[in-house]
Amino acid sequence: MKKSSSFCPGMPVPIEFFIGRKKEIKAVARLIAQTAEGRSASLFIKGEQGIGKSSLANLSAFLARSDNSVLPRDKKLFSLHLYMGAVESLKDVCQVIVKGLFAAFQQRRLLGKARKYLAKYLESLRFDLFGLGLEVRFRKDKSLDELPLEFPSLLYHMWKLTKKASPHYKGLMLILDDIERACNIESFSPFLKSLMDHISSQYKEFPLLLVLLGEDSCLEKLSQHHPSITTMLQVIELPPHSREESAEFLTKALQSVNLSPEEKALEMMVSHSGGFPLLLHEIGEAVYWCDSDGKIDEKDVIDGLLMAAHSLGEKQFRHLLYRRIRDSQYRSILFRLAKMPPATFITIRLLKGLFPQQQSGKIAYFIKRMLQLGVFQLTARSKYQFSSQLLRLYLLLTYVKGGLIS
Repeated sequence: MKKSSSFCPGMPVPIEFFIGRKKEIKAVARLIAQTAEGRSASLFIKGEQGIGKSSLANLSAFLARSDNSVLPRDKKLFSLHLYMGAVESLKDVCQVIVKGLFAAFQQRRLLGKARKYLAKYLESLRFDLFGLGLEVRFRKDKSLDELPLEFPSLLYHMWKLTKKASPHYKGLMLILDDIERACNIESFSPFLKSLMDHISSQYKEFPLLLVLLGEDSCLEKLSQHHPSITTMLQVIELPPHSREESAEFLTKALQSVNLSPEEKALEMMVSHSGGFPLLLHEIGEAVYWCDSDGKIDEKDVIDGLLMAAHSLGEKQFRHLLYRRIRDSQYRSILFRLAKMPPATFITIRLLKGLFPQQQSGKIAYFIKRMLQLGVFQLTARSKYQFSSQLLRLYLLLTYVKGGLIS
């Protein structure tokens, strides 16, 4: 029976399988060193869904807190990687961060001291039956309304406890991941700006590196709610991996479980991933389980692409493609467009050339509908592209079912 593969679809890539991103890693390392020297900073890592933002943040957190060859030992930060996917209010944002800090405290005496600072907000704080997990319950009254206002001071005092327990850390690296919902909260952007301003001016002995992860739309919403926030954020945009980087990752991950893909099979996997880490993992995982003889060949890859397309569709795109886009002709047009080069501009003229039998009115309505659903985005006057290359690649993968793989 096969053991677990080295692939982890939908999860940050393990440190040992991280490849590429050398320029981005150097940029993050500079900010970590700057923070360790006493200067707070803030960073926005942006990119499409599945491009590897969480994996880069995970590696950055590792570099910040652990011994490695990238950063000196005297420039270490205490790092927290927290997910904001379920927040609905600014109070929720603060509670997620507080819970993350509590969970990071390993000593009960530190928990007791931290609890004193948050006593008026907490209902209970206790370990589970086996002492492994920590349960934090907040009050459900109006006292929580003051939590965002007092948060800079509370965060500072929590940091002092951390520093006392681990004096080798020079500052805090706070990573807020999956912030799409948080960015819809109008007060989120002013809260972040106020937090950084307050800490920089009032708590100079508390260096903070704030790292936000999100798509382009998140940065736009943050700017809309507080235009000056862009002046404090440094931005790193993640492009897809190169073909060489994709091949390196797949080869390394397969070799770790004693598998070596044939050249053509590897090329097919690289081509259909489009350089997206999420797809590299989805395809790699599927191909791994489709292999039965220890040799990754073209048949294994074709079977794996079928499985990966089904898996990705069930998790992310099936609802959009088969429930919200009910017109089969519209789906046919999308499949055809997905086969074109990623940089292709979609125009009415292009669609008329591809589908001369379609009336101009229907083509215009098709574009309007795809914009409404978020499938297309306007990139120039009367020029459109897929809003998500991950969606385009998924559409491309579905062609496998019709035997149209190349």
